[in-house]
Amino acid sequence: NPVVIENGMITLEIFVEDQKYLGNGGCNNYSGSIEKLFNDRIGFGNAITTKMYCQKTADLETEYFQALSEVRYWSMTDDGMLKLLGEDQKEILLFGHTD
Repeated sequence: NPVVIENGMITLEIFVEDQKYLGNGGCNNYSGSIEKLFNDRIGFGNAITTKMYCQKTADLETEYFQALSEVRYWSMTDDGMLKLLGEDQKEILLFGHTD
């Protein structure tokens, strides 16, 4: 099942030219390298994170980082949302665009 995140607690920014990503996992800032990026394929390397503990979001953050490690494909929806998919091409994460 996809990880459901409400109220914009988790963020993800992808820098294609630099092959890097960064964001906030709900508590900790994180960054890492994109290991694979070709057509509709993408793979996120292990994230480096800050080490704060936030009781309210700890489980969600752990679940998010696990889901991110399982991403193998990406696509865009008609309304501009980023879908991150697993090896079976089922949706794992869905991100909206913010300004």
